[in-house]
Amino acid sequence: MFTTKLFILLSVAVAVTFAVPQMTGGVSPVEDLTEVEQELKNSLSKLDAGDGPHYKLSKVYKASRQVVEGVLTKIEADIIDEEEKTQKCNITIWSRPWLDNGIEVTFECEGKPTLTKHHSA
Repeated sequence: MFTTKLFILLSVAVAVTFAVPQMTGGVSPVEDLTEVEQELKNSLSKLDAGDGPHYKLSKVYKASRQVVEGVLTKIEADIIDEEEKTQKCNITIWSRPWLDNGIEVTFECEGKPTLTKHHSA
């Protein structure tokens, strides 16, 4: 009897674990990069309209999302800088659209200092 109850309890726990696609705070890889590309292009456009940086997107390699007081999107991509040079960067977009200038974009590019900028949603 105890073994049957334990088996049922474990079965339910496994089913619930696989049924929930993403828990709050859990990191999930992004399979379809189209939405991430658009989000990054939107941020680059807003920053370009202000005081910069003046980057263009070349290619997104991979991305992940995490729900943490907003949505934290981490992107590995190639961007084109103001001198038309392509560079590999790790870009983080922390979206908290309910705040003024609630989108925080951080660029970590090879050979350059880390740069963090904010813009509105």
